[in-house]
Amino acid sequence: MSVLGYGQKCKYDFNIADPFSGQVNKGIKSKLAKSWKTTISSVDDTAYYLTLHLNFPGQVFYLIEEGDSCIMVLDNGKQIILHALEDVKPKRNIQGYANVASINTFYTATYKLEDEQLAMLSSELLSALRIYFQETPITVMDFPKRNRKKILKAAGCIAKKS
Repeated sequence: MSVLGYGQKCKYDFNIADPFSGQVNKGIKSKLAKSWKTTISSVDDTAYYLTLHLNFPGQVFYLIEEGDSCIMVLDNGKQIILHALEDVKPKRNIQGYANVASINTFYTATYKLEDEQLAMLSSELLSALRIYFQETPITVMDFPKRNRKKILKAAGCIAKKS
């Protein structure tokens, strides 16, 4: 696997060995947009995952079903198409103070990354993301460049074999 950044230092947000199976799980979290985050992770440097942590204001009733798509477009125009590993239902949080309450809806969806997809993500900046909630697409294209660079670096670190 050819990746950008083999000379870079990698700081993992988690690097944990399971005491029973011996599997090593490691990952790097990155901010994507205002209230959206990603985690790029690996299990034993052989299986790779992208987890999206999504936060919407208000009540959102969409479901992400197993197999729903996440399409990433890179600066070079190439697309990476991923599929949700399992069904994801919305979780809601109600926060209040005095007589004012606000509701947020959260999703945590995980997608399998193949070696080639991880290499692509580690060599070119992300420019757009479209997530399908059943048949409903939500597209985001306004990522700060520093966040796009952090995702590229995270993918490069995860792609490195320890």
